[in-house]
Amino acid sequence: MSCIKDKKDKSGAEIKTWDLKNDSNDKDNKLLVHTTDAWDLVGCLSLNVDEENKCIEVKFYYWKSYPKERRTNKEGFYLYGRFTELLLVHFSTTFSSVKIVP
Repeated sequence: MSCIKDKKDKSGAEIKTWDLKNDSNDKDNKLLVHTTDAWDLVGCLSLNVDEENKCIEVKFYYWKSYPKERRTNKEGFYLYGRFTELLLVHFSTTFSSVKIVP
């Protein structure tokens, strides 16, 4: 998580399109926000890392302000894809597998 916060991966490459925000409902939870115009007002990803630091659970949530009539559930899939892209581009040497279960 510190890599996202610092906007650089371990090799020093810049992470441009993601940001961490505090969860107003849970101070210990961090929300991953895709900062492009297409996604920053739609929703976010909540990240939970297990105690052994081996598994990251990622859940998509709409922002309360995003209109319910515009929600199709596809938005979550797009952000999961963007998150997978982040992992593959910046952290591919630090994990052995990715499993996406909607």
